Amino acid sequence: MELGKADKIAHDAVEGAKGAARSAKVAAEGARDKHGDKVADGLEKVGAFVDEKTGHRFSDKIDKGLGAVTDPLRNSSEEPGPAADTSDDTASGSDST
Repeated sequence: MELGKADKIAHDAVEGAKGAARSAKVAAEGARDKHGDKVADGLEKVGAFVDEKTGHRFSDKIDKGLGAVTDPLRNSSEEPGPAADTSDDTASGSDST
């Protein structure tokens, strides 16, 4: 097989994967929009269970994680992302300027 033909096959495969990813994203967004509140409610129940079983030692971490996951589910216009880091990084001595 010559290089040009291999490049075309690879390009076609990548384009096919991109199309499949776009379709999956649309389907996931539809499911989130339709069932996000139910999923968020379930996750909050799990969080409460874990919080109780750990003797409330990790309540702040559980709440932070749940917020990062459930807020975008309840507000479908938001994109899910990492939890906001509210820790004070000034003690680490790193200077980002």
